[in-house]
Amino acid sequence: MEYGDLPLSERMDSAPYAKDDEGNPYVPAWTTLNFKAAWYISPHFTLNAGVENITNKLYRPFASGISAPGRNFLVTLRASF
Repeated sequence: MEYGDLPLSERMDSAPYAKDDEGNPYVPAWTTLNFKAAWYISPHFTLNAGVENITNKLYRPFASGISAPGRNFLVTLRASF
């Protein structure tokens, strides 16, 4: 998001943003690569697994000021009766 697209209140609080060549705050674009899969073990049990942010990209969600987590591994066993 370019400087001119930021809300006026966000232009004044530039701490959580990157700076362009002119020193103006902006939000750089980012993309994460994720993979998730599910294995239906039986009608009552499902195993889910995945990897989020495979490339381990450092980024901050818009206007949060908090860096997002790096690579994540997820494993879930779900039971329904």
